[in-house]
Amino acid sequence: MQPGEVASLGYPLLERERMAMGERGMAMPPFQFSRFFSPPPPVAAAVASSNSDEGDGQQRGLVVEERRRRRMISNRESARRSRMRKQRHLDELQFQVSGLRSVNRRLIDQLNRAIADRDHTLLENSRLRGEVSGLQRRLQASAAASLGHTHSDELNQEEHEESHPSSNLLP
Repeated sequence: MQPGEVASLGYPLLERERMAMGERGMAMPPFQFSRFFSPPPPVAAAVASSNSDEGDGQQRGLVVEERRRRRMISNRESARRSRMRKQRHLDELQFQVSGLRSVNRRLIDQLNRAIADRDHTLLENSRLRGEVSGLQRRLQASAAASLGHTHSDELNQEEHEESHPSSNLLP
């Protein structure tokens, strides 16, 4: 140590501190001036520290920007997938519409054939009823004529027998 240099400085203790020290048996450490005379930290370190703070802010900003960019890309991709799903669904619905229209046309054709067959059957039934009615009239007329002829033959035979009594005796 060189003359004029102060290595440490003792300072007077207050009365209560002396009493506390006496009770505990501890002494206050001397004041160290050497701390104040050590060279200051390099400016570069201070700048680096502030740059580090700025860098941290910039880094955080970059991280936030990167997250925003990734989220935007993810949202675009999600929207693209959603549009593709929607288009697939629309295509499936159009395919269903086409199939249902085909089935509908086939059912309408079957219905039209069934209606035409029914109309033909109704006409045929009407014609057959007319034919049955005509045949029944002919049968009744024929039966009436047959009964009338048989009845008239019997009457004629009775008259003949009455007029020719000898023919009744013949075996």
